[in-house]
Amino acid sequence: MRILLAILLIFNFAYCAKEKSTKEKIMQTNKNLQVYANQKDELNEKIKKTASEILQEEKSLKKYQNDIDELSSVVSNLKEKYKDSQTELNKLNSQNAAIIGLQKDIEDKIVSLISKELAFDLINTQSEKSLDSIITNEVVDVIGKNASKELAALAKNYETNQNFINEQDKKITSIKSNMQDYNKKKDELNQKQVEQNKKIDNLKKSKDDYITQLEKLNNEQEAMQKTLEELKIIDDKEEKEKAEKLEKERIAKLEKEKERKKALAIKKGQNIETAQEPEIKDARVEKINQKVKQYGSSYQSSRVKKYTGAKTISPLQNPVVKRKFGNYSDPVYNIKIFNESVTLGSKSGDNRVKSVLPGKIVFAKETSVLDRVIIIAHKDGIHTIYAHLSQIAPTIKVGSSVSKGYTIGKISNDLTFEVTQKNYHINPLELISLK
Repeated sequence: MRILLAILLIFNFAYCAKEKSTKEKIMQTNKNLQVYANQKDELNEKIKKTASEILQEEKSLKKYQNDIDELSSVVSNLKEKYKDSQTELNKLNSQNAAIIGLQKDIEDKIVSLISKELAFDLINTQSEKSLDSIITNEVVDVIGKNASKELAALAKNYETNQNFINEQDKKITSIKSNMQDYNKKKDELNQKQVEQNKKIDNLKKSKDDYITQLEKLNNEQEAMQKTLEELKIIDDKEEKEKAEKLEKERIAKLEKEKERKKALAIKKGQNIETAQEPEIKDARVEKINQKVKQYGSSYQSSRVKKYTGAKTISPLQNPVVKRKFGNYSDPVYNIKIFNESVTLGSKSGDNRVKSVLPGKIVFAKETSVLDRVIIIAHKDGIHTIYAHLSQIAPTIKVGSSVSKGYTIGKISNDLTFEVTQKNYHINPLELISLK
């Protein structure tokens, strides 16, 4: 009896320890899932802003380029003036040096003449009134007058030279100011170019992120189309082939008409301007663009059918539409993408996903592109598709039936919701109510 009791105690302890360990693992897993969800929310919020940021950066970059072009022109002109100014400055400095030397000679002569005049005045004052002194005084007066005239001429030359020197100094000051302006503009241009290079690097990174987003969107659509085709929910192989053929014929016709107009314009000696699509330099974007253009924009619209039945519940509580159904024109590369689904989020944060109608599960598994996906078949040929689920409810199995409002799974961020009816796509917002 004691042995049996001991065995039971050991088994109970081991079971409790195992149960505790399992609970801890579950708690840690849920914690990790929450961290992942928060990180994904932050990433999605950043991606949403990418397109507008790219457009703003490109606009800012164009303004910077205009500023740089303008500054480059100013600097180029100032550079030529700088060379001329440097030559003129050297010339003016040389002239000033010569004139300053001349002024020194004039100053010496003036001092000499003034000394002589003082000497003559002293002679006149001290000489006696005799015939010899009278003659001497007359001679001194004549010499004095001549000296005064020479002194006046020297003084005038001195003043003229000084005015010239002052004018030269003004020119020198102006030239130095212009040279400083040139150096300032040159530094400003260098700074602008450094900032432009930073903007170009940032723009390149933003475009890479944006292209990744476009690739993800395109891959998701292809994966969903493939799944629907495999399940025979959508069978439009023949229609696609016809659309592809018609699109090729349409493009060939447009090219032929363009060449005809061009040849006619050349013959008449006229310039012809044709509206061109934005140039696409990235190979990844070109690949997406070619796929989108493969069947033509009218094909996708022709595969849409208007839903006329009664409205039903939303797959999410308090839903908010984050991406609409229909044509979406990419603002950066002008690629026209047709959204066959809507992207929904929950205002309340309720992450439970519910079946919008009663039906049977025809697909429920994890995929490489769309995360976990559930497809439900309903009456009247309607199928509802729920993608990017983080969890699928354990009761959901292929072949099982679900009622309207039944919880089929959960999301960690957004739900991609798509609806088809008898080989056509339906705008999901025509089926569900957002209230």
